[in-house]
Amino acid sequence: MSKNHRAIKASLILGLFVLSMVLVSVPSSSAQSRLFNLKSVLEVRPESEDLKEVVAPFGIQTSIDVELDYSISGLGANLAVQRFSTFKAAIRLSIKDTPDWISAQVSPNVVQPQFTTEGDSEKATVYVTVTDKAPALAQVNIVLVAEVEEQVTPVLFKVEGLVEEIAIPVTPGYLPTIGIEPDDTFKTINSGETATFNIAIDNLANGKTEVKFLLADVPDGWTANIPTKIIVGSNVYEDESRVVVPLTVQPPYSFGYHHERENVRVAITPKYFASTDDNENYSYVGQTYYQEFTIESRGFSTPGFEVISLFAVISIMSIAIILKKKKYKN
Repeated sequence: MSKNHRAIKASLILGLFVLSMVLVSVPSSSAQSRLFNLKSVLEVRPESEDLKEVVAPFGIQTSIDVELDYSISGLGANLAVQRFSTFKAAIRLSIKDTPDWISAQVSPNVVQPQFTTEGDSEKATVYVTVTDKAPALAQVNIVLVAEVEEQVTPVLFKVEGLVEEIAIPVTPGYLPTIGIEPDDTFKTINSGETATFNIAIDNLANGKTEVKFLLADVPDGWTANIPTKIIVGSNVYEDESRVVVPLTVQPPYSFGYHHERENVRVAITPKYFASTDDNENYSYVGQTYYQEFTIESRGFSTPGFEVISLFAVISIMSIAIILKKKKYKN
């Protein structure tokens, strides 16, 4: 009987020992202090090359890789690493407070590095898109929140939680887009007159825009004039986004009846107002638009004042010579 009693007692002691070891090893949600209170250490590093990229407007997605390096420190850290060898830390990721014109998500939204004193790295990716309301080349920060969950065992260990907020700079790109609205593309004028076309330029881009004009095709002998460039504001900055540009065209002037019909073609190119050329990462010059105008000149051209004056001088001189000859004959 005593043998059985001793065997039962030994089994109970062994069972209690095994149970205590399990309880010591398994994390719990208790927030009370433990024998070993350890700190979470987290370093978050966005990929520097990705940060150099501008984010093109109109929903073109850009990705930013992020590396998270996690470790624990404090008295008993090495022992805790052994106890937590079958468990992993949990770091929840989210994006905080972005402007209306930015959409940002992070994937995965939970990473699980190992418990270690040396540091264990995990990777995540932040995906960013911007709308056409994003102010061109105006850098803003989006905030990546990394929250390390607290881990606690019933007796020995407590690994403190941690919340880190990491500012990730984002630069919206510039999309050179304009609208072109001439008041007319065909005009009939009397011979010797000048045709004037008013061209409304609407800046549809997300930043102030310089618009260049080039007379791409002018008929021989005809004269055309248009400003070489203008600066147009953007609605994104609540500026005036429409400018009206005059194009004047005059046919050649000569005596007689005229009935001529010719075309003048204008090349119109938008670009970012502060750029001198294409950027190495993003184009700041838009496509060239061509706008054609037709002018019909009809009517009779009389000689100009200079020609009439010349004829008058010649006539007066001729009359004077004739009168002088008659006088000598008399």
